[in-house]
Amino acid sequence: MIYIQMCSTYAPSWAFGGVVRILYGYAGHMAGRVDTWVLAGNLDERQRVVSSGFDDAQNYSVQRYGFLSRRLARRNIHTPSVRMLWDLVRLAKRHKGLVVLHLGELRGAVNLYALLARFVVGRRLRIIHSAFGGLHEKPSRLRAAYDRLLMGPFLKSLDLAIAQNEHEAGEYRQLMSAFGARASQDRISILPLHFDHPTSDRTGWFENGAKAPAARRAVRRALELPQEALIFCFLGRFHPKKGILRAIDLFCGWKAESGDDTAQFLIIGRDEGFEQEIRRHAANSAFPDSIRIITGIYAERFDYFYASDVFIGVPTMFEETMLASLEALSCGTPLLLSREADAPYIEEERAGRVIDFDLETAKAALKEIVGDYERFSRQALATSVHFERGPVLTALDALLSQLTEETVQHHARTPALGSDL
Repeated sequence: MIYIQMCSTYAPSWAFGGVVRILYGYAGHMAGRVDTWVLAGNLDERQRVVSSGFDDAQNYSVQRYGFLSRRLARRNIHTPSVRMLWDLVRLAKRHKGLVVLHLGELRGAVNLYALLARFVVGRRLRIIHSAFGGLHEKPSRLRAAYDRLLMGPFLKSLDLAIAQNEHEAGEYRQLMSAFGARASQDRISILPLHFDHPTSDRTGWFENGAKAPAARRAVRRALELPQEALIFCFLGRFHPKKGILRAIDLFCGWKAESGDDTAQFLIIGRDEGFEQEIRRHAANSAFPDSIRIITGIYAERFDYFYASDVFIGVPTMFEETMLASLEALSCGTPLLLSREADAPYIEEERAGRVIDFDLETAKAALKEIVGDYERFSRQALATSVHFERGPVLTALDALLSQLTEETVQHHARTPALGSDL
């Protein structure tokens, strides 16, 4: 088997979000098992060409491609060179066994290239799609036109669709039904996102399954955060759909009712054109001096997660699981999530709350977590093991093994089609 990822954006452009980091983790894992390739666009999040040093350091092959339009790329419409398609077909033809192509985008040139490669190579090329929160509807004329032409064929071509949670699996089923891909509905599997532990030293962060008080004080002191205050945090892109404004309203509502004068809310992230609106909303809130907006953070994010008491993620659109929320969980920090950011195990194992958002419900959930904080924090740390790299990537191995076995069985049943398999 040869494993190929094809994507418009890729590591080390971490600011593009969790999709990049998860695909990077998959590739590194698969490289220890099979011949692994990544075919990716060559621009980073600042629209600069990625240097070759990162690619050369990987234990798998990375091929980069320029974009047909840098102007469109700046608008998040990525059109990598058709040479990407040529190289995909060349790799598939050179390898005589099963070719697994893994995609993380729903629309665009990459998806068209996958369809064309399937037409040329045949069903020996197996297509896996991970939704990564990308199934939510974003109406536009361009998307509508694209869907009429290509969405049905693409969904019908999928051999495996990977969802993050039950909600996203349901979104897959609805989308497949809408575009006449009903036969593919049994090809949907749930695989949670995984996080990687930070490379920084976390020695002494935990004792007896909970945050160590001395370590917590030391981390807060290093970050210049108050020692005894309740600290809530959000980390993510500064985007209108991330729910940051209603998170501010939630914090202020809870703070007013609790009477806690020391509580703070840390809003950490990277601007996508919405930072000024966030700052205005915070400045006009009931507690402007209790809200801090922090940018330029990446590796230090685990320190902020550990120093915080509750992670708040309440986006207004369905993005499914937030990778940042799982990283916070690994730091023993319980989660308050809206349904749009659902993650498996959180409600079931009482590692936080997942709610249908309205302000009163959210305040009550926050009060519940704070009121039983030690238990929620311990459960957060215990629950995080479900999302660690090892168990999740072992599950990925199982999915790919099943795909391989089914391919062999299909080949045995249809010997006359051997040239296409």
